[in-house]
Amino acid sequence: MEIRFRCSLHAVCFGILVAIAVVCGSFLLLRAYKVCRFPYPVEASEGICLHMTYLLEDWNLYKGFESYPLVVGNYPPIFFS
Repeated sequence: MEIRFRCSLHAVCFGILVAIAVVCGSFLLLRAYKVCRFPYPVEASEGICLHMTYLLEDWNLYKGFESYPLVVGNYPPIFFS
């Protein structure tokens, strides 16, 4: 009886992992489809600059080293204007 339970537990865990992989893969394929259909070029650093502008909106870009998250703003604030 214990061997059956162990096998079914492995099967359930494997099924959960497969379901997670399918969900993550579908998000990846959806993102790839959106990027391919986007009419303008997408640069690798655009996401970083966009996140920094969101932080700069609240004047929260440059913090001390005591607080998390430790975000490095490699562009000065004038760059975004």
